[in-house]
Amino acid sequence: MKLKNVIKLKFLYLINKTIIIVFALISFIIILTFLLEGINANQDNSYKIALELYNQNSYMYLKVIMTFFSVYLFSYSISFKNDFLIYLLLPIGVSKLKSFFSTIIVNVIIIYFMFCALFVSYNLIGVSFIKIYSFELEYILIFSRIYLVVLIYGLYAMILMQLLNNNFTLILIIALFVLSNNYYENNELNLFIVYLLPNVNTHGEIFVNAFYLLIYALELTLFSYYLYNRRDLNY
Repeated sequence: MKLKNVIKLKFLYLINKTIIIVFALISFIIILTFLLEGINANQDNSYKIALELYNQNSYMYLKVIMTFFSVYLFSYSISFKNDFLIYLLLPIGVSKLKSFFSTIIVNVIIIYFMFCALFVSYNLIGVSFIKIYSFELEYILIFSRIYLVVLIYGLYAMILMQLLNNNFTLILIIALFVLSNNYYENNELNLFIVYLLPNVNTHGEIFVNAFYLLIYALELTLFSYYLYNRRDLNY
């Protein structure tokens, strides 16, 4: 079976009622947050301050909420009880490699389209409520950085779920994400944390570059596949 067909099957299998509800709820919360931030920032503030408040608060809520969603989606898609499709795929010659990477691709695409929709909403709300708001290329770069960081924490969750098979352990991923928001760059230990737990600040800046994030995400994906390939399917 071709990879694109496996991806279609994975997509249809993964997009159930629970995922749709979570997807819709997360999107609604973030868009509502953008709207409230746009309205609040425009009250009793200069145009420049209103723009700064809107941008900074929007970035903060976007990365926090989407990280939670990514952690949920990646762990949900690989958990033992939600990966039964593998039993149908293996007998017809679909390898673990195709099964695993089709799951990764589906997750990445879902989060990507969410980011695209949220990016459009962010700009429309900005134009509507912030009088000096104008579209800038930097906004695309900032959303891209947040997207990559969100994927990395999702991959962490996927690895942890395969190692421990316990939903409660995902609290550890959230704790690590919170830790990553409190680092200082003048300390060797904190520099280590920056690379291990990348994050985007409220100005849309990140200490590491996008190329590093891509390579690190690839390394986490390969390690996760290593675990998946060694998994005992007799459960």
